[in-house]
Amino acid sequence: MTRSATPSRTRRNLLIGMALAPLAACASRPDLNLATYADERPLLVPQKVFNGPLRAWGVVQGPRGNIVRRMWVEIDGDWDGETLTIAERMRFENGDSMARIWTYRQNGPGQWIGSAEGNKSPSTGRVAGNAFNRQYTGDAHLPDGTVVVAQFDEWLWQLDEERLFCRAYISRWGIQLAQASVFFQREG
Repeated sequence: MTRSATPSRTRRNLLIGMALAPLAACASRPDLNLATYADERPLLVPQKVFNGPLRAWGVVQGPRGNIVRRMWVEIDGDWDGETLTIAERMRFENGDSMARIWTYRQNGPGQWIGSAEGNKSPSTGRVAGNAFNRQYTGDAHLPDGTVVVAQFDEWLWQLDEERLFCRAYISRWGIQLAQASVFFQREG
């Protein structure tokens, strides 16, 4: 005789599955170590790479890997010898747009500290070889129009003298909300 699941058992299993699904998504995130890139070339020098105009384009993927947003970014950077200012203008496939101005200063060899409007914490950045990792807490604009406070862990790699690639991990309370992949091209 087979035993059928009761409605309460089915509901409980469904709730447990829903609770564990985001944790499974977190497990897919690679364990990145900045020291791994120390000998990689070309060297990523933020005040050089972000000094002047850049264009970028990319996608945002939800926790299951589906593309939930496409983006295009215009960037104008300026290094005055002490402060790196990066002005970003983003637009999305649905017509949404946003702008953000970052200001960074060196905080020791290979270390940067920065801020931008909407951030809840300083952006701390570290450079090694061809890689730059920055982490901060700030506003995440979700595809449905809501804004939530999230943690950002962004990794940029300089591919050659003109191009960079960025992989960003966006999480809230330790649960991954999204990942973004963005390609950068220097202009001019």
